[in-house]
Amino acid sequence: MNKNGLKQAKQVSKYLGSLKKDDRVIILSPLARSLQTVLPFLEKKFPDTIAEIQKKYQDIQKIYQKLRDEKKLIPYIQDTSKQNLFEINEKIYVDFRTTDIICPELQDQTFPA
Repeated sequence: MNKNGLKQAKQVSKYLGSLKKDDRVIILSPLARSLQTVLPFLEKKFPDTIAEIQKKYQDIQKIYQKLRDEKKLIPYIQDTSKQNLFEINEKIYVDFRTTDIICPELQDQTFPA
């Protein structure tokens, strides 16, 4: 992450730490920046299982990347019979529906046109 991203991660960690324990459920996107932003908080909250959390996140991320690379992501997300919410632990989930699908051919275009 760049300098601004690191600053934002610290702010997110501080805010999450201020919430009551019962109020915290974290939904991450499968995009790496999502985990990087919340990682300082997760390292404090789950110090004994952070390696396991990161491994599970990477495994889920690989499913997302494979779907993206095979150009099957949008139909997958739209299919309500498919799993889009993946549990890392009782308080951390990854949701495929939280991402913007960016196709290279659509970059630098403004929508709606």
